[in-house]
Amino acid sequence: MININYIDCPYVISAFDAHDSLKHILLESIENMNQSTLSDNTTQSITHTDWHIGRNVERKYWDILCPPLVNHMLNVHQELGFTQFSFMNYWFQQYYKDSFHDWHVHGDANWTNIYYLELPEQDVTTNIKNQKTNSVLIPNIEEGYILTMPAILWHCSPINLGDKRKTVISFNTTTPQ
Repeated sequence: MININYIDCPYVISAFDAHDSLKHILLESIENMNQSTLSDNTTQSITHTDWHIGRNVERKYWDILCPPLVNHMLNVHQELGFTQFSFMNYWFQQYYKDSFHDWHVHGDANWTNIYYLELPEQDVTTNIKNQKTNSVLIPNIEEGYILTMPAILWHCSPINLGDKRKTVISFNTTTPQ
């Protein structure tokens, strides 16, 4: 017999102080990368991403982002009760009109993090599914903020119905036991 019980779990919304000074440099770095479209037309249609590009390929945007991000994420993880963390992997995703990413979780990590580099409209913010009630939570996120949540939470990027691009840099982190 399997009996599933539910408990509340934390998620964090944090303002990334370096956003204004890094936004244009990061976007330029992303534009200069080899990019691919990731689409199966049923579970995802992501206009540009480096998810499928080999991990050995240089990602200049990460070299720019990582130094100020380390201190920011250390503070976030400390608020969650952890004294240290490690980055697992990172990638960017750009959603143009009609792009989306259906419900999914992130394996092999404790936390998933989404940095909203460009967020033209609130209606393209990540949605989080409450597994107990099957309801959908839409966190109140703004451009320049980072959403940190347990990697096992089902989440999606709804269809971008607008004409403006949404750009995120996602990264998974682990925390010690």
